[in-house]
Amino acid sequence: MKSRSQLRFLSVILTALSAAFLLAATVSAGDVDTPSQTVSLEPGKHKEVCLKMTAGQAVGYQFTSVRPVAFNIHYHDGSAVEYPVKLDSVREASDRFVADADRGYCLMWSNRTKKKTKLTYRVDGPR
Repeated sequence: MKSRSQLRFLSVILTALSAAFLLAATVSAGDVDTPSQTVSLEPGKHKEVCLKMTAGQAVGYQFTSVRPVAFNIHYHDGSAVEYPVKLDSVREASDRFVADADRGYCLMWSNRTKKKTKLTYRVDGPR
């Protein structure tokens, strides 16, 4: 059995790796390399676009999917995940999101069906 200090050390390492992964995946909202893309989403998989935004910046988004997907805009607040936008089982949506604070926000599409789906999305930089 592992000691408590070994478990704490492992927990710290996993937390640090998770934070490094999230930072590596975050880009500036003005630097979205591929604002429009079509991707194939396998069952149980997701597509995520993360943006670093400042309070008051807005990002436009629109998407269509062959099958229903779950869509959300979320951010991490310590160990909690907050969802300013959350839609379940939609084939399309279009809207504008305004950041309420300086932080990284992620737009995420999840395929919860048992079949592959084709997702076409567009993310427009801050306005």
